[in-house]
Amino acid sequence: MAELDEPKTAAANDATEQPADCFKSSYGRSIYSGNNTGQDLKLRWEFDSSHLWIGWYDDAFGIQDRADVDRNFSLNEAISVQVSAQRGTGRFCDGSLQATACDQVFATAGVGRFNLKPYYNLNFELNGAITLGTGWRRSNGSTASFTVVPDDRLGTSQRYGDKAICEVLD
Repeated sequence: MAELDEPKTAAANDATEQPADCFKSSYGRSIYSGNNTGQDLKLRWEFDSSHLWIGWYDDAFGIQDRADVDRNFSLNEAISVQVSAQRGTGRFCDGSLQATACDQVFATAGVGRFNLKPYYNLNFELNGAITLGTGWRRSNGSTASFTVVPDDRLGTSQRYGDKAICEVLD
């Protein structure tokens, strides 16, 4: 799902605003069926509309190190594009392209592809999927959106991990 820039307000020049570049680290532990657990450790650097992160994931199925980069581009006031690339141990490679159009009522579409090498998901997005969505952004910056992410990684029409997401963010 595309990350949407927050609307700019007069408060954007406030001294409490987060610096233009920053680091963020996170640790997660997941519990799966069958009493299996997984854990991940990530370090993310953000600068303007670019993100670079490195991560490590470990569960009962294996361990993987990953590096990811993504960047948002504004083509004009109504259209933004996000590109991303990932590289992981075990020769895993992934890339995606997503576009979001309009302002108050918006639409988004994207596609992601990977080289079918083994990988362990450090996020919850499908790596071989099509993304379609729509939403409404209120004047106070809150949004309501609906996104459908059918998994089509092998082009066989088999369904692996389709999902639909409905969000309301204040």
